[in-house]
Amino acid sequence: MSLRQLTRADVAIAVAVIVLLAASVRPALRARGYRALAEEVVTEVDVLRAAALDTRSTTASWPEASAVGEVPASLTAAYAGKTGFAFDDYSLEWRRLGVIEYIEAPPQPAIDIANDDESDSGVPPGNAIGDLPPDSVGPELAPVVREIGAIVVHTGNESLLADLLTRYGTMVSYVRDTTWTLVIDDRSGSPQ
Repeated sequence: MSLRQLTRADVAIAVAVIVLLAASVRPALRARGYRALAEEVVTEVDVLRAAALDTRSTTASWPEASAVGEVPASLTAAYAGKTGFAFDDYSLEWRRLGVIEYIEAPPQPAIDIANDDESDSGVPPGNAIGDLPPDSVGPELAPVVREIGAIVVHTGNESLLADLLTRYGTMVSYVRDTTWTLVIDDRSGSPQ
């Protein structure tokens, strides 16, 4: 059969076959593109995390916070050739966060309010001996602010946000709206 002998039905069948083939290939191409994007984001997060931890270990301070899409000045050496953290499908941001920890405060000295001097009871003046807490009360805790680092990925791709939560499952991270935040704590014993 020659091309001149094709009927409209033959052309319609050929077009339908081509459309079906294209429709079956499209999801595979989209999945391949998504996997490449996810790997790119993970690579960028890992490089930023390593550079921030290295800066912290050498300077005893986290890198300064950056705006969305901007590389902190102290990390530019780790990102030679890159002018920013803004990419086609996502942007990165580096943050410094303050967390409150409670540490054991030194005990307050007892003051003997019944005596003006400590010569009689051995307790400092101005303290009542019965005013001390019982031994079952734990130590007094004092709040202390400590700084930690965080990497924030900004993206509208909900699948990518969910994937980042899964990939970094042993580390502290969370999703809020269109951002994923990975908390970086450099204390020993931390799973970070």
